[in-house]
Amino acid sequence: MSVSFVRNISDLEYCEAQGVFTQLIQQEDLDQYVSLTPKCLKPFEDVLDLAMVEAYEAQPSSYSAHLFLQQILYRINRLKLFWYDDLENYTNEDSVFLLSIRKKIETAWQSWEAQNIDISLLQGLDIEAALRERAAEDLNPELSQAGIFYRNDMSQVGYRQLLAIASLDGLVEASQLSRVIGGVGNEVQTMLTKILFEEYGGAKLE
Repeated sequence: MSVSFVRNISDLEYCEAQGVFTQLIQQEDLDQYVSLTPKCLKPFEDVLDLAMVEAYEAQPSSYSAHLFLQQILYRINRLKLFWYDDLENYTNEDSVFLLSIRKKIETAWQSWEAQNIDISLLQGLDIEAALRERAAEDLNPELSQAGIFYRNDMSQVGYRQLLAIASLDGLVEASQLSRVIGGVGNEVQTMLTKILFEEYGGAKLE
């Protein structure tokens, strides 16, 4: 598709295309449905094709197009995790149609990244040193405005209340994560289990 003749897609059109995709992903036996009624794909695929041009070919690239494509990828990839909800939501986990959409987006995305990243700079980079430097920055980040307030101005009573809220949030997060890692084991769930143990101490007191 020529970039010169691409029209801009409105946020409403992206929203409508997402609605169509949501209906598709919830279809029972999606691959058969697509095979029998290929016309049902047109509203979604038309927007998908235009979004890929706007995101990966047009200059400057469109933020809305990038967001739309990432949301589609998210909807497809999240099927590989069990979210402790109705099993019917995973009917199309191995859909050939969905896998083809993912491959189509990711292939174009990878090419776009290769064109927009200085590969020669990366090739001369000391990867180990760069990772250590980034890890050190993550361990000792600069204080945000909120962090400065907590350090300099918050009272002891206020800090206790903040700790109580943060502790409750942590318990809720751990509870949700523990439900996510239920079900049949795979590499993703193994990593999530490892994160759960590392984040919450693995039953250790320190």
